[in-house]
Amino acid sequence: MPNENVRLLLMEDMVIRKKRFPKNTFIHALASIQGNRVYLDINNIEHHPVDISVRDFNDGREGIYNKRAGELWREYKAETAGDALLEATDEITSGAPDVLKGITRGLGTFLRKKRLKEKDKILLIDDYELLLVMQ
Repeated sequence: MPNENVRLLLMEDMVIRKKRFPKNTFIHALASIQGNRVYLDINNIEHHPVDISVRDFNDGREGIYNKRAGELWREYKAETAGDALLEATDEITSGAPDVLKGITRGLGTFLRKKRLKEKDKILLIDDYELLLVMQ
């Protein structure tokens, strides 16, 4: 769900600014949804600040493609039609993280109001390959 933690596992060693993170290191990310993508925000690994973009291994684009995320996003936009938030969603660019955070909070509130059912959650599959790209 938006604003929930996602735990990732490094499948190979990684070096960032001369700091080595060994294979099998856990990385914690904060999830958000926009369109049919689940975005994962990683701002530190083992308390070391990092600036990493998470990309889908299958298409190389930022975020993880997820059909269910797209369905929930469409429901959310339909529910908020006419609201000022809808105008902000249309103006989002990859360089507008504050707007995206606000929309993520709004989506989380929307989903909580719906009295979430199991079908409303987005399942992220184990062994799904991601690319961690330095900014």
